[in-house]
Amino acid sequence: MLPVRQCRQGKWEVGALEPDELQRLVLAVVDPYVDREIFAEQNAREEKATPHPDRYLGRWARVCTVFGSGP
Repeated sequence: MLPVRQCRQGKWEVGALEPDELQRLVLAVVDPYVDREIFAEQNAREEKATPHPDRYLGRWARVCTVFGSGP
């Protein structure tokens, strides 16, 4: 049980949760409201639009090869 104390009238303070436990609690509450199909589509769009360092490193390695130096 988390420590809870009243700070001021109408204000309460709750002790901190471990990040993994907080994530588990939040996901358990939110999960029933998530449309998995829409979520997957949006993730795919974001993945496609997000630059990935590996893409640039691969290009850089090719440039270095052309000019005879390592990455």
